[in-house]
Amino acid sequence: MNRLGIENPRGLVAFAALTGCLVTLAVAALTGAGGFFAGAGLVGCGCELLLHRTEPGLMARLGRLHMGATSRFEIRCVLLLLLLGRLHVTGPIGLAAAMTLVLCLLAGQALHAALITLLRRRRALAVAARNIDLRRLDISDRPPRRLTEWPGQRMLVYELSALLGLTASLMTGDARWVVAALTLAAGSCLITVVALVPYLVRAIRRLPGAAQVLAEVDAWLIHRRPRTVLYFSGPRDRADQLTRWLGPVAALPTPSLVIVRERELLEALEPTPLPVLCVPSAAHLSQLDLGGVRVALYPANTGRNIHLLRIPTMQHVFLAPGGDGDEAAAVDPYSKVYDQVWVAGEAGRRRHVQAAVGVEDADIVEIGRPQLDGLRVAGTGHTPAPSTAVSSP
Repeated sequence: MNRLGIENPRGLVAFAALTGCLVTLAVAALTGAGGFFAGAGLVGCGCELLLHRTEPGLMARLGRLHMGATSRFEIRCVLLLLLLGRLHVTGPIGLAAAMTLVLCLLAGQALHAALITLLRRRRALAVAARNIDLRRLDISDRPPRRLTEWPGQRMLVYELSALLGLTASLMTGDARWVVAALTLAAGSCLITVVALVPYLVRAIRRLPGAAQVLAEVDAWLIHRRPRTVLYFSGPRDRADQLTRWLGPVAALPTPSLVIVRERELLEALEPTPLPVLCVPSAAHLSQLDLGGVRVALYPANTGRNIHLLRIPTMQHVFLAPGGDGDEAAAVDPYSKVYDQVWVAGEAGRRRHVQAAVGVEDADIVEIGRPQLDGLRVAGTGHTPAPSTAVSSP
């Protein structure tokens, strides 16, 4: 199950049922079994909805294999047309109308995906921010989530409409039901596309360029004058390396700032009162006025740390991971590029000294476990004594 990205047996059953429904749809379309087609289609919609909600890993993996929600939707649309061609309920005119509507629906879906891509690229400003006032940039509103998110679920609604229309046509022998259902689906898709156009126009006309965004961020930095920067770069699933230090840094008496380099980290970051900047480009990071920063804290050793390490006016500090265990993996020769290495205690100091990777004993500082300050021991109500506070060297 892990290879498929499935997290529980229920997801495996739903995936097997979805696969069986697709096979049934193909056989029913080739043989003209309209009732089996409608039944398998409705069951398949239920499986799709369940998998979208409970197995996002599987859905993402199918997308990478070119069998995502859009591809499956297109296959089912083609099978529907194949079925209608074998049935006598529609006639030549009804079949032509159904084919036209299905093509309009598929074209609308493609246009919707293109508009979403253009919007995301246009709205990807040089800097993204949280808890930083950039209202003077007059950034246009982003589209509501109901227009941009959940594409798989939206296509399921279109498909469900078509299946209900097909069922009504099979029961009554009247092709107008399936044609009306396809008209409703294509019209809904067209309305979604049209609703996105004003947002794209405003994004093209009103969103500021990189120079204007960086100038506004610089003005905020000059006004706020942060003294400490918590800097992190890495994949979304490593965001906990940064999150564990948000509390201690927020407790510092001097203004602080968080800088991340990947946009997905900004979305994954837990709520924090700290101002957060996401600066993906090294060129844009080098243009920011960080002259007031005195200490840069690095929770992880990554190659993109070099983009801040180049600034000589800061004291660069590596926050060694873990507690006082003996994990050799926590010691990295790259650590010697920092001015100081902060460890939890004596075991962390000893680990770095014994590894002989170039980190001098004088550059190692024991700070305790500030991430645990304020936690209570389960069942006792006892609060451990605060560890050595994180402070500017």
